[in-house]
Amino acid sequence: MKWTKTLLVAVSILGIASLVWAFSSSPPDARTGAPGESTCLGCHSSFPLDSGDGTLSINAPTSYSPGDTLNIDIQLADPGQSRWGFEVTVLSSSDDPIGELLVTDLSRTQKSTAGTGREYIKQTNTGTDAGTPDASPGWSFQWVADGASGPVTFYAAGNAANSNFNTSGDYIYTTSTVITESVDSDGDGIDDADDNCPMIANADQLDTDSDGFGDVCDNCEFTANPGQEDSNLDGIGDACQIPQGTLAIGLEPVASGLAGPQIVTHANDGSGRLFVVEQAGRIRVIENDTLLTTPFLDLSSKMVTLGTSYDERGFLGLAFHPDYATNGRFFVRYSAPRTGDPDEPCEQSTFNPGCHTEVLAEYSVSTDPNIADPASEIIIYEADQPQWNHNGGHVAFGPDGYLYFTLGDGGGAHDGLADSPPSHGPDGNGQNIETALGTILRIDVDAGTPYVAPVDNPFVGITGLDEIFAYGFRNPFRFSFDQGGTNELVLADVGQNLFEEVNIVTNGGNYGWVIREGAHCFDPFNPNNPPVTCDTSGLIDPIAEYTHDDGLAVVGGHVYRGSAIPELDGIYLFGDFSEDFSTTGRIFYIDMDGDRSDIREVELPDDYSPFSRFVYGFGEDEDGELYVTTAVSTDPTAATGEVFRIVPAGCCTLRGDVTADGSVNVQDLTFLVSFLFSGGNAPACTEHGDINGDSATNVQDLTYLVGFLFGGGAAPVACP
Repeated sequence: MKWTKTLLVAVSILGIASLVWAFSSSPPDARTGAPGESTCLGCHSSFPLDSGDGTLSINAPTSYSPGDTLNIDIQLADPGQSRWGFEVTVLSSSDDPIGELLVTDLSRTQKSTAGTGREYIKQTNTGTDAGTPDASPGWSFQWVADGASGPVTFYAAGNAANSNFNTSGDYIYTTSTVITESVDSDGDGIDDADDNCPMIANADQLDTDSDGFGDVCDNCEFTANPGQEDSNLDGIGDACQIPQGTLAIGLEPVASGLAGPQIVTHANDGSGRLFVVEQAGRIRVIENDTLLTTPFLDLSSKMVTLGTSYDERGFLGLAFHPDYATNGRFFVRYSAPRTGDPDEPCEQSTFNPGCHTEVLAEYSVSTDPNIADPASEIIIYEADQPQWNHNGGHVAFGPDGYLYFTLGDGGGAHDGLADSPPSHGPDGNGQNIETALGTILRIDVDAGTPYVAPVDNPFVGITGLDEIFAYGFRNPFRFSFDQGGTNELVLADVGQNLFEEVNIVTNGGNYGWVIREGAHCFDPFNPNNPPVTCDTSGLIDPIAEYTHDDGLAVVGGHVYRGSAIPELDGIYLFGDFSEDFSTTGRIFYIDMDGDRSDIREVELPDDYSPFSRFVYGFGEDEDGELYVTTAVSTDPTAATGEVFRIVPAGCCTLRGDVTADGSVNVQDLTFLVSFLFSGGNAPACTEHGDINGDSATNVQDLTYLVGFLFGGGAAPVACP
């Protein structure tokens, strides 16, 4: 019987070997680990499932459309093994067979169908790569999504065998992957799963800030905001919205009834007077917080006829000579009419038609210190404008004694480059150093007739206009010199479609327009989509910028160097004309001693929050105290303008307490007499001098105070 036992063992071994050989040629169906199925572990049971060092992966598209034919790959790897097999099936979300599996490599793969209707792709004997140690075999096939809908799942099992012709020493691995049905909600040809803006068509998938959200649906298009945070739910992302700062100011009304008040300035003559430029053509005088009826100068007869809905022309700038107290000289900028050629853009304009010339002129005061001599005009500089807007207009003397003034790029849009033909020449004006347009100019009005260009201007003696100090501006609307520190020149340049900017201007600097808008490349033919790259060599970045989510036109201001509000020292106060061309002007600030790119909005008094005004300009008095000019109409001829003094937030605690010692007494009377009649210091909180509450500090307040202190009169009016 011994031979019988030996024969049975031999037959048994032969049977196992035959079974292993058969499985290597065609493993049984339903071994993928899919719902309701086992795995190859049922026959290869040496090690637990998925316990080896190998990997099994299904490489497939992430989505499909009904009827698609998808290419699928299976990869199996396991160090030390030398024979390989797999099996895969595909099921619907209800675990039913779905679509059709196709063999594409007859030598390495084959297909079978079980009685359940499930289809399987598996390896052939050749496809086992028998005897190939450490191989990383792959098998490819196709799936046709006929009748498919919704998510489908591919299930696979793999056998990394040791090729010893029995079931020991083999590792079994399983994996699965889900492919979703393609949905293109916005119809832009990109599946929702891959679309960075699935509900708004954007076939180009433009994502300028690379935060994963397409520009067309990004709540912060040019600043990365991957969480799309929007704390105030206004549709603008927190990352690109100017936040409310911690700095609070007060606003004290000084004058009203002004026609387009552009700036407030002083004559530096010790008089304490303020001078307000009205866009409609006049310089008005504020003396002791009272607006004088008679203008200091009226240029309206010399100017273009202003549009009554909106205009950027008019009386735009004023600067008193540093020695005005002795020489009586001052300088103005205004828009004078001219006859243009019929084909000029300004003659063809339907909004504010008619060409004009931007004029820089000198005047002198008359024998009356509150009235200038209208016959004293000397034309200093003229520049013809091709369009009605982008006139710059600011004028100021620098700490070097030279006169600085600005001109915009000539108007229109795109620096004329998108016009046919280009209305500002083939290169535009911003980058053309042989035109004054788009520049800040510097001249010496104390030498030559009527001036000379300082020898250290960047283009003196070489190609370029001698008068240019810096260039590459679109509409440098307002600038100022810091009266402290290193006397930096701070300039605000109005942007076009997307960005507003603040610059520190240096001799010879190129500030980028029309190559860039703000710190971003600019395409005149596609102004809402900044190119990714452009030639920025030699260009100077703005210190700060903001998008049109926060405003439309930046209005330059001043670095505070006064004494009434110590917490403002070194703060650059500026603003924006309007958020949306309604009365939504804003006041911002930058800490010039901190992060200069960090713009914040000031906290205004409750009575002025929201501000509900257009912001026109800013100003500075002899003591370094600041002012803001506003209006509630864009009509430059309408008398809706106001001047506000910027004062400490909530400083009014006791009217009459001009010495700020906590009580109203004779010392306050002495202080007020000195201020009104002897050029003494102004009250630290100006409202304290407004004893009768009529928004002015004058002789009537002095009489009121005398009556209260000595005549049993009424107490000072309560603070608001």
